[in-house]
Parts: sequence; C-alpha cells; structure tokens
Amino acid sequence: MKVEAIVSDVGGVIVRDDFKAFFAEFEAKIGMSGEAFYALTVGSEEWKLYNKDFITEEEVWRRLAPKLRVEGKVARELRQWRRMLVPIPETIHILERVRRRYPLYCLSNVDKATTYYLQERYRLYDIFAGTVLSWEAGVRKPEVDIYELVVRRFNVTPERALYIDDKEPYLIPARQVGFRTIPFQSPGDLEGKLLSHGVVISGSEGNGKERERNGD
Repeated sequence: MKVEAIVSDVGGVIVRDDFKAFFAEFEAKIGMSGEAFYALTVGSEEWKLYNKDFITEEEVWRRLAPKLRVEGKVARELRQWRRMLVPIPETIHILERVRRRYPLYCLSNVDKATTYYLQERYRLYDIFAGTVLSWEAGVRKPEVDIYELVVRRFNVTPERALYIDDKEPYLIPARQVGFRTIPFQSPGDLEGKLLSHGVVISGSEGNGKERERNGD
C-alpha cells in the first residue's frame, strides 16, 4: 500500500536524548548509577505528569527530592539536562528530503519548556507540517489516544502512513491503531527502511545515477 504520510518522534530520532548517559556523568556525586537515577526521574510517574503539562518542572523536582537526595550545585547541574539535546543532522537531512514529497508530522512526548528550547535554539519544529505534543494534548505515548489524535488532527489514514520511533513500547500502540512502523536505529538504517516501504526520497534517484556514472 502506497505511503501517503510520515509521522516521526523527536527524542532519540531527530535529537540525541540519552538521559542515562547524561546522568552517568554524575554517578560519583549522586551515589547511584545513571540508570537508577533515570528510573527515579524520567521514568517516574511525576515525569509523565510533567510531559502532559499537569505539573511544573519545579513541582517534579520538589516531589522527587526525598528520593534523590541531591542538593546544591549538583542539583542545579542536573536540572540543566536540556543541554544534552542536540540535533542529529543526518536524520534531519533525510526527513527534509522526505517532506518534499510527503506531509511530515511530529508525535512526541515532550514538555512545554523543552519544546520552546528546541524551537528557539534549533528551529527544530520547522520541518514539520504539524505536531501532536504530549504537553498540549494532555496524553502521552504509549496511550492509544495520542496516536488516534494524530489520525484525527491530520486526517491521516494509518495504513498509508509510517510512524518512526526509537522506542519499541511506543511503536506497539501505533501498530494497534494501524500505522506501519519503523524502529529507528540510525540515520542510515532509517533511510534504508524508508526506501523499503516505497518512500521516494528526493535526491536519492540522482545520487544513484551519479554512482552508476562513476562505476560504483
């Protein structure tokens, strides 16, 4: 079935967001592994509420403080976690070529402050024709409602759309709604999987002809 639209996650696909690696930088100071700290923070119910804009970031840290036992300078440095969010230019280049032929939409679990940060610093959301963001929607992946919101808001036929995400638990409900899915591993792998689904990537045809002329 012909692909008519592409929907993409942001964190881990378009921007690097390795929280566990970031927290690992502080292991000696926080007295626990980066993975354990991740589970207590980003993996917490409080963080999920923050993604939905139900509570503020200050409230998140206030509620988690008794478990984390991190204060002073270290606490302030940890709260600067957004500095690790940097674009993955290879993915962006692929999606910029894709959007010349297909509507490209965004589906992301993200808080309001991070949305503004990424847009003001990198103009990240300019590549999308539309967005569904957890903090605006009041629901988040993997809740089925947020995938159905994409369908309604953009009049997307799931069976004719591809959804890209780096987290398998977020791909499962997308498939339940009817989307075809691509598990993101790397930009090169993404390009190959898009092509395997019949997606025409602008520039690919010319590059192939150029390789033929060069004998590659």
